[in-house]
Amino acid sequence: MTKALDHPVERSSERARCGLHPAQREIEIDRLLKRQGFVPFGELCARLEASRATVRRDLERMALAGTVRRVRGGIKPADGATLASAPGVEDGQRDAIAAAAAGLLAHGEAIIIDGGGATDALCHHLDGLDLQVLTNSLAIAGALSKQIGTRVMVPGGSLHPKQGIIVDPFEGREERFRGSKVLIWAEALGAQGLMQSDPLLIRAEQKLMHQADELIVLAEPAAFSRSACFILCALDEIDVVVTSGPVAEAHRERFEQHGVRLVVVDGR
Repeated sequence: MTKALDHPVERSSERARCGLHPAQREIEIDRLLKRQGFVPFGELCARLEASRATVRRDLERMALAGTVRRVRGGIKPADGATLASAPGVEDGQRDAIAAAAAGLLAHGEAIIIDGGGATDALCHHLDGLDLQVLTNSLAIAGALSKQIGTRVMVPGGSLHPKQGIIVDPFEGREERFRGSKVLIWAEALGAQGLMQSDPLLIRAEQKLMHQADELIVLAEPAAFSRSACFILCALDEIDVVVTSGPVAEAHRERFEQHGVRLVVVDGR
């Protein structure tokens, strides 16, 4: 008799509890480690609002990648890892990156913002630009709808519960909205291009990219050392990468070779 690996009720319950995307959970785990040095397993589950099984899988993946070290009762940074000098470093990076990306937009422009990652950090930087925005993120749509001059549209489709974004399940349905720019927050960005770990989101994100003239990628420094299973697009399809410095010379040369404009801000 074959033993079931996962009880269907448990798996369904687990999906309902996991509000964060795997990459977002990794970012939060890394943030907690940098602030505390040691994080108990129970605290991780509570902070991530995820099941014990989900957190175990996250930690196994991160331990194999050499980013965390599992110890009795919790986790510590991997040997040789450095701690942030102060809390809120990642938040400062995100805000600086978002502000710089907003600075690339023109007043009254029609743009597309992909949900996921930290694109919600963009919202308060867009107030006053009187933009026309298409977004697949309910959180972003809600934030932008409070801005008097910002006009917000969302595509049709079904709700992707983990990220709160709308995914169109129908192939071949044409969208009428055309944006001059699309902004996507990078989960992973390397020699292979812009990468994503969730196959369900690939098609939706590629469709948004094809509805815009210019692709702007927002990337925290950690994205350059992170990998994911699926390639969203090659480097030569990216027009601009906005990140916080310093940026290794190898990354700068790679972007230059592929014609990618690099915008580097101070995220301290």
